[in-house]
Amino acid sequence: MRTLTSRLLGSTLVALAAAAAGGAWADPLPPMHHQGSVQYLSGGIGKDEARAVQAAAPAWPAVLEFVAHDPQAKADEFLANVSVQVRDAHQHTVLATVSEGPFVLAKLAPGRYEVQATVEGRTLTRAITVPAQGSSREVFVWTGRSARPLA
Repeated sequence: MRTLTSRLLGSTLVALAAAAAGGAWADPLPPMHHQGSVQYLSGGIGKDEARAVQAAAPAWPAVLEFVAHDPQAKADEFLANVSVQVRDAHQHTVLATVSEGPFVLAKLAPGRYEVQATVEGRTLTRAITVPAQGSSREVFVWTGRSARPLA
């Protein structure tokens, strides 16, 4: 019981110190994953997590975003559960995952890649170039009503 009380007190003190310093809690990022030599994260569901991912994106070499566009709707909708395949210049798959939200941020080595993104059987393919410095961003847009947006 004393350990729990000490932890709660410690957490409270950290929160008070951050508030007194004028700091705000950073929005939480989704968990980090590894596949071979590629580190990546996927997510962006909910406003706070989407804001956190978008804020972190410039620090990642490759940023992929998934959107449904319905010409009759007022706004585009984010997509999740997108199957993502990233192949290097030698056609080796360096990343294969299913997005946990509308964003995949990946630490890819500089070079050219082919990215295939599939949702509901509809595949979009893009060539991207990851620079030695900075970030490459690619937005995949599925047009029409068949792509299901996030709820």
